[in-house]
Amino acid sequence: MKAIMVVDRDSLKLLSDPLNMEIVRELVFSERTVGGLAESMNVPSVKIWRRVLRMQRAGLIRQTRTEKVRNLERKYYRAAAAMFVPQQMMDVEPRSGNLRRALAIYSEIQARMLRDLVRTEVPDDAEDLIDRVISIQLRKFVDTFLSEDTADELRRIRELLH
Repeated sequence: MKAIMVVDRDSLKLLSDPLNMEIVRELVFSERTVGGLAESMNVPSVKIWRRVLRMQRAGLIRQTRTEKVRNLERKYYRAAAAMFVPQQMMDVEPRSGNLRRALAIYSEIQARMLRDLVRTEVPDDAEDLIDRVISIQLRKFVDTFLSEDTADELRRIRELLH
């Protein structure tokens, strides 16, 4: 499972639905079947199944395994990531030239850290997945901001803002 995943507008729209978000939240913490989700959420299986299919096509969740039970197949799903970040958060453009240059430097620092986080895999069986992901995020943040390259970039940002 990815620690963090950047999502586009369509995926963000899926995640903005409260039921879809609840499904994803359940799948962050454990592998589940559509029937298991429907039962625990007290929602008809067909409603869950349709949503799971849409979110699977969008890459927000993934099928992890299939189990044969008599003549039926039981499909298990997990969230594709522990946390999701909307792409729109990175698509801003200020009017001021210096501010635009400062934001470009800041965005590059942020993008380096985010690229590293997006590549980071977290074991599906991590004891406390959210704590593990937050720990990874904080470590990447500290590593990024303590590097000499970042220190030089931060000084440049400060110059541009004065």
